[in-house]
Amino acid sequence: MKLWQRVGLLLLLILTALACYAVGFASGAKGVLILGVALEIAFWFGLLQKKPQQLPKSTAAN
Repeated sequence: MKLWQRVGLLLLLILTALACYAVGFASGAKGVLILGVALEIAFWFGLLQKKPQQLPKSTAAN
């Protein structure tokens, strides 16, 4: 996944989680709060995920 796609997805996750928190706290809807928590967990797992290491390119001449 490209860097801008990853950043965009993480931004979307955290903004959606914040929106769910706002709606859940205002209306008292527990389901929306739970959805907000789930989205925030997805955000943190996505943010903390390590990138796979790339193998160094061979410098040997053919």
